Amino acid sequence: MKTLRLSLDSTRAFACTLAAVLLLGTCLVRYQLSGDIAEYSLMTIAIANHGTPEIRDTDIAEALRVVPEMGYAYTDLEEGIAKAKEVPRPGFHMDLHGNVQAIHFFAYSALAALPYKVLGALGIAPMKCYQFVNAALLFVLGMSLRRFFGNGHHALGALALYVLCGGLAYANWSSPESVSASALLAGLLLCASSAPLAGGALIGLAATQNPTIVLVLAMLPVIVLCRHWRPGMGMADAWNHVWHAPVVGGLAAGTALFATNPLFNLYAFGVPSIIAVGYTLPELATWTRFHSVFLDLSQGMILAIPGVAALIAWLAMDRRATRGRILLLCAILVIVGMTLPAIIVTNWNSGASGVMRYSFWGAMPLLFVLLWQLREQPTVSTKLVVAMLLVQALATLHMVSYPYTKFSPLARLVMRTVPAYYNPDPEIFYERTLQKELNVGTDDILQYIDDNQVRKTMYNLSNQRLDERLCGEGRLLREDNSVTATTQNWRFINGQILCKKVPGYRQMRFNAAQFGPGGVLADGWSPPQFGALQWTGTWSVSRLSSIRIPLEAGMQPRRLFITGFYHEKAEHETRVVVNGKDYGWVKLDERKLPFEIPASTGAITVELEHKPFAPPASEPDQRKFGLFLQTIAVL
Repeated sequence: MKTLRLSLDSTRAFACTLAAVLLLGTCLVRYQLSGDIAEYSLMTIAIANHGTPEIRDTDIAEALRVVPEMGYAYTDLEEGIAKAKEVPRPGFHMDLHGNVQAIHFFAYSALAALPYKVLGALGIAPMKCYQFVNAALLFVLGMSLRRFFGNGHHALGALALYVLCGGLAYANWSSPESVSASALLAGLLLCASSAPLAGGALIGLAATQNPTIVLVLAMLPVIVLCRHWRPGMGMADAWNHVWHAPVVGGLAAGTALFATNPLFNLYAFGVPSIIAVGYTLPELATWTRFHSVFLDLSQGMILAIPGVAALIAWLAMDRRATRGRILLLCAILVIVGMTLPAIIVTNWNSGASGVMRYSFWGAMPLLFVLLWQLREQPTVSTKLVVAMLLVQALATLHMVSYPYTKFSPLARLVMRTVPAYYNPDPEIFYERTLQKELNVGTDDILQYIDDNQVRKTMYNLSNQRLDERLCGEGRLLREDNSVTATTQNWRFINGQILCKKVPGYRQMRFNAAQFGPGGVLADGWSPPQFGALQWTGTWSVSRLSSIRIPLEAGMQPRRLFITGFYHEKAEHETRVVVNGKDYGWVKLDERKLPFEIPASTGAITVELEHKPFAPPASEPDQRKFGLFLQTIAVL
């Protein structure tokens, strides 16, 4: 009697084994509602019911029945729609045709619509549909690895490495991160395995949810070139391999798939991405944000791939790894390109599982480069690979050990011992200190306290009561505090706060009550007015106006704050000169920072030059309105 022996080196046996493991895991593990589940669940239900992603009343009613845990979100949306709001709930918009749409692209929900219907018909929880979609793309990745290595055991080890690079952390998410990462890595592997058409299509699929992934298509010709190049080959012969029909087809397929969602957004909203228009701010593009993607100790890419990054660097030093270094450089450029558009989103500290979502799928080109190097350099020490896997296993345990509203154990350790070495984006520090999602206010002061000791304090330079709140009345922050500057005028004080008492020091604040005759305003102002809310203050009524604040003997104030806004028809800028120091033309309605006051003897003199609105001759009021001054503070 013959015994049938299945080997993982058999493609069919590998496929059956992998499919069985993924199916078993999907069936046994309870689904998790995470990420932007309100949007994706409603789009899935909508597509399953009527083939379009527009949200109808019947879809919301079904969602309330199927996903009662999210009832609060669906009810909010229902109420917003009833009130005909343009934004019935954050994450949803009214489109140009009067339909309600989620702001996210719909490809992931479209993939989940069929399993949603099938699971519901079988009496299984329909929300497991996302697990099945994630598992399906993991299967595609596993088969791509099998093709790439030509060896089932190597493919299984590489799949385990993917799982240890954030794959486990996001495998059960009901948002598209797992699909994007799996499809992206599988696409790169197929491009390097004589299947550029399928590879380009998978990269395009990944880009349907995270659009900047489309830039990875730029790696496709480089991968093909590196695959076919040999010493002595002419450049013309090398490029002949690149511009074959399958390669061009892969680029075209990837681009076409990527384009489907922006084109739908153009139809629905008149813009390629409603998220890019309504949920991003260009001023957020800072070095702090860029650094955060890669090196933040609570959510940066380094948390997901510490072992991978170290081994890539080690293998790249081998003089024989020319093609590996070329691919590494290409991967780095692509990752930077993918990252730059992402850093301007407004919700930086959004839902994550250890490593932030952008950083998880953004790391896949680097993982591909490592797998390429391991295939091209088969003599790599087994000990090095095992050490790398061990580091990745520890990194995975670290990633899954804390929620996104708390600092990572590593970040807490650094803030406890050397706080000056961890200076995260203000939103990360703010929300993880308070352990909830909130809007950052520039008047807020946040302190990270550990073992009843203040380890780190965050404040904004525009906070007019900073010294008073941190040190008490009559006391100031000392100049020798350990201060680190970060983005948007935020600062960190590392360790204990140092204060000093200044004899005779006091703060002075002036508003409309002190603006009148005998007050601090000199020439060029109208009489003060007292109105509701912001309409208490006084208008500048000429091109030049001035302020004079007398000082008591011995007073040496340091900072001057001026708050106000401009007439809608005036030019929004003012030239500011404080005690002879010219600060140039400043937008006082936008500037929240103080003006440093040069040494003064007896008074602070402020000279302001405006570009006022000159009313037409037919107007009875011929005053030249410019700045509406609300308050002055001297600290």
